[in-house]
Amino acid sequence: MMMARHSAVRYSDEINDKLIKWMNETGYNIVQINGQRISTSPRIDRRPGRGCEVFVGKIPRDCYEDELFPVFQRIGHIHELRLMMMFSGTNRGYAFVMYERLQDAQRAVQQLDSYEIRRGHRIGVLPCVNNCRLFVGCFGPPDERTEAELQEVLRSETEHVVSVKKREGRNDRWYLLVEYMNHRAAAIARRELTPRRSQLFGPRVIVDWEIQLDKHGRKLALEQRRAVKPSTTVSIRAGVVEHEEMPAYCTIC
Repeated sequence: MMMARHSAVRYSDEINDKLIKWMNETGYNIVQINGQRISTSPRIDRRPGRGCEVFVGKIPRDCYEDELFPVFQRIGHIHELRLMMMFSGTNRGYAFVMYERLQDAQRAVQQLDSYEIRRGHRIGVLPCVNNCRLFVGCFGPPDERTEAELQEVLRSETEHVVSVKKREGRNDRWYLLVEYMNHRAAAIARRELTPRRSQLFGPRVIVDWEIQLDKHGRKLALEQRRAVKPSTTVSIRAGVVEHEEMPAYCTIC
């Protein structure tokens, strides 16, 4: 047992030494927040827009930034890499890579999906978007409140509501499509609304990300299931991978 503990310490020290060397060589800054190890480029202050980020799955658990960066940097300059980490120091098998330019993110998906990062080990690279819209599905008699009234309710409970659209379905079902200013606002609203949904909208209510499935989306969703194990915390939606940002890391939009 003692030998195993010493071995783990030596292994951790080796990783830290590699990361420090890599930071010194590249100028990237690394911080660890809420289970994410975040490497940020020193080159620009402005954060890239939507569509510039890709999801990377099937990463070997002992594969780290010094091995991932050379592969993805070949496509274009990386603004940020977020590697999901275990408490043990190994990674969770997936990461998010944000490029400075949209076209580089698109090329990364085309060129690096199924890339053999190690002999016999291929990674999955897929588009990633930050959803700004929530779906509030209600099972019960239609709510008599107007869109404007429901929008006021949501604005009193959550911040940065852009619009609310009310729709009626079949068999006493109705739903709301709620758009927020950015993904961070939508993610926080989802967490805040979930425990209070029954008080606000009735006893049988679902609050989740809006999903728009089409033929292409269903095909990509199947591909994503091959890239991510079901036990991970990434949600697979409609042809893209969606992820919630952590409360302490608030700059995704």
